[in-house]
Amino acid sequence: MFDAVLLLKLGLAPVLILAASLAGNRWGNTVSGWIVGLPLTSAPVIFILALEQGGDFAAASAQGSMLGLASLSAFSLVFSLLILRMRFDWKPAIAVGWVVFFLASFLLEGVNVPLVVSFVGVSVWLVFVARLFPKTDATLESGKSDWRDIAIRMVAAVSLIFAVTEFAPTLGPRLSGLLTLFPVYTSVLAASIYRREGAASSG
Repeated sequence: MFDAVLLLKLGLAPVLILAASLAGNRWGNTVSGWIVGLPLTSAPVIFILALEQGGDFAAASAQGSMLGLASLSAFSLVFSLLILRMRFDWKPAIAVGWVVFFLASFLLEGVNVPLVVSFVGVSVWLVFVARLFPKTDATLESGKSDWRDIAIRMVAAVSLIFAVTEFAPTLGPRLSGLLTLFPVYTSVLAASIYRREGAASSG
């Protein structure tokens, strides 16, 4: 009999990402940007961790994934500033953004506060980061992701799920949760929009 958990690892996130990508193609890049905020990889990972590692591990990972929103927003802010203010190409901008994400994640691993405090802290941080984002006059309603980009998102999501769930016992619940927010969908989406429409539309 085929392993049900393996089937989830292979299929759940790709199906969500395919649906999100098709929705972005149908309604434009602004909708794609909203969809980036959905837990397209973190929710499947937490669900699988609950099946494999138990409820307590998954609960701690879920709190870690909430803190991971701070790391993800830091990546997004750095990428936007590098692209729109410093005129970086998308490749080094994403690379620097990833470094920022990992540094923030490893720093946040040591944060041990009640869930309510985490929620309030992350909410305040997101409001602060939102005010720092560079403004752009670009209209983000046109353009569609091609099937290559969609396939890359799906493969990257499966890779992330396998990596986090396989190494979860070594990483621990908090760091596992933090790494579920690694910007797989965000990076591919930003790169594809940049290549298609230029720097002005990537912020």
